[in-house]
Amino acid sequence: GPDDAPLKVKLALAGGDAAPRLGSAFRLKGPGRKGIPGGRDEAPSEIQDSVEFARGQRELTVQVEAIPGQARSGDLVKLRIESGNGYSTGEPPEGTIVLYAPSK
Repeated sequence: GPDDAPLKVKLALAGGDAAPRLGSAFRLKGPGRKGIPGGRDEAPSEIQDSVEFARGQRELTVQVEAIPGQARSGDLVKLRIESGNGYSTGEPPEGTIVLYAPSK
């Protein structure tokens, strides 16, 4: 696409004991557009399988949010960047976090 078009990067859960409970025990949230050139101020929004990088953007934070009363502290979530058009992944292409699940 055009050079100023956002770059869509595919994400996948790479396993971990919490992976089957995406949406019921935890959510993935992508960044809002605050601070991104040409972007609007937006709160983080729930994401499923991809995030978008604006032109010139080099990094992005994905939040893993435990759902109180559903997630279990100590559950592992592994998130992987999948190969796609217009970008290549670094090594390793995935990261692992341990959920901290606050009580209700």
